[in-house]
Amino acid sequence: MPHCISVLFAIGYLFPTCTRPELIRDTPQPFSTDRLDPAWPTDTRASNTREGSIEAIVVADVPQARVYGADGASNSTVFTAIKQVNGTAPCNLFYSPVRRPFDEALLSDISSEATAAGLGFATPTGQVAATWYIIDVPGATTFTGTATAIQAVNNAGLSARGNYMLFPPTDEDVAQPERYTADPLLVSAGLAFRGKDAQGNTSQPTTAPVLTARFNDLPDLSTPVYLPATAQNARATAGDLSSLLAVKDLKNQYAADSSISARTDWVIAMPTKRYSVAQDYNQSDKSNQRVYSVVSVPGTGNQYFHSANTELRKLGICSKYFTWRIRYLDRESSSGIQPGQFYPFGLESCGAVSVLTLGLGGALSSSVNATPYTAVFTNGWANVLLPDADGLPIIGASFIKLTNPNATPGMVGNYGLTYPYIKNPR
Repeated sequence: MPHCISVLFAIGYLFPTCTRPELIRDTPQPFSTDRLDPAWPTDTRASNTREGSIEAIVVADVPQARVYGADGASNSTVFTAIKQVNGTAPCNLFYSPVRRPFDEALLSDISSEATAAGLGFATPTGQVAATWYIIDVPGATTFTGTATAIQAVNNAGLSARGNYMLFPPTDEDVAQPERYTADPLLVSAGLAFRGKDAQGNTSQPTTAPVLTARFNDLPDLSTPVYLPATAQNARATAGDLSSLLAVKDLKNQYAADSSISARTDWVIAMPTKRYSVAQDYNQSDKSNQRVYSVVSVPGTGNQYFHSANTELRKLGICSKYFTWRIRYLDRESSSGIQPGQFYPFGLESCGAVSVLTLGLGGALSSSVNATPYTAVFTNGWANVLLPDADGLPIIGASFIKLTNPNATPGMVGNYGLTYPYIKNPR
């Protein structure tokens, strides 16, 4: 996909070549845009399905134990459906259109882990790793790296099983959605607020849900990892995950050398922001569009995003303008103005993912949420200092693209480099 950073909140249930919704080779599967701003023109809504972030959540294991069926010595129908036969997973091919147990298992609202176990599911063990890649087809450039992973551990710090998190990917409404998410747009009336300070004190509770939560909204990164599934545990999950990702500053390198057409983008992703603050597009009063959840019990943890450090601008909910500070250093670590001096700068930092473009232009050709800046040096380092004492939950990397127009006679060479941030934890 050219220029594709990722896709916002496209969570599915991925088995070996079996998916729901079903993905068929050479048949496009459109992304839903009904959670985006209805006031956006069609092309803006489309572009926002091409840039954002991807979340992959391990929702369940499928055991291969032969303890199912009338004889108590067979594999579960789910295992049989996803187990490859001659290199191809049959999915529902073994069954008639009238009875499709693979669909039945995925599309049911399973109310207990015991019921899930009877269908062939188990709590997830994790043990997965992921890489990502961005292919700029027109620019003949590829970037790649490893995904940020969160692992379940027990009190001794050893690998542990996660919670069962399989929800049917349907449009059905969810009762008491706050048991499964801290998203202030989805929780019941009175559990989200129009105002929240840094300590978690709130005002103006909602009188109705902002959006009707659906099963295909779940799970998300706030779906409780602590049992039981309650509103408090969903908020605690969002708060604790934010704490794990929180950093006080970001350091990385950049290049803007015109002789090699060097281009640099810093991608700044905040995957847990939506559980603290979100935008209510239904409100005509722009000053009242921010809606908040309390992600930690007031007085026990940082809220990370609140009324004092966010504001609504054209690109969405953004960090307070000119509160982030930056300094540039050359490759010898010399400062451009005064050694050690930081200066405020107007990083947009809007939405869940923003792009800071340094120098000649973007390495990723982002069209949704990119802010250009002119660096002091042609090449070097930059250091972004965040205003909050406990930091902000941020992941991302620096992407540098270099071009050699004469790599060999008649051949252009493009080079994509990826550097993770050097972070100062909170």
